[in-house]
Amino acid sequence: MLLKQACCCIIPLIFTLRLGKQFQHDWWSPAVAALTTKIKAMAAHMRVHRKDYHSRRGLQAMLNQRRTLLQYLRRKDFDSYAIVLSRLGLKDNYLKLVSVSS
Repeated sequence: MLLKQACCCIIPLIFTLRLGKQFQHDWWSPAVAALTTKIKAMAAHMRVHRKDYHSRRGLQAMLNQRRTLLQYLRRKDFDSYAIVLSRLGLKDNYLKLVSVSS
């Protein structure tokens, strides 16, 4: 059973890493893609095990790390940021955060 769970997480992760890289010095796209795959797997785990607070903390850490990487990418190279968001199916919540804080 454990091997089946590990295989379910590793195969999509390897596939995501191969598709994520855009050019030779691109390190942020595979990192964001890997975090997104791990977040989806953890979210599925959290739907079943709602009171698993240790895993919830790990999920929050992954979400924060992905958010930080995306903020850096948005600040440095907006075109790559838009490509990463479209490939991974993520939304741009930056405008919502700016309007709430101001």
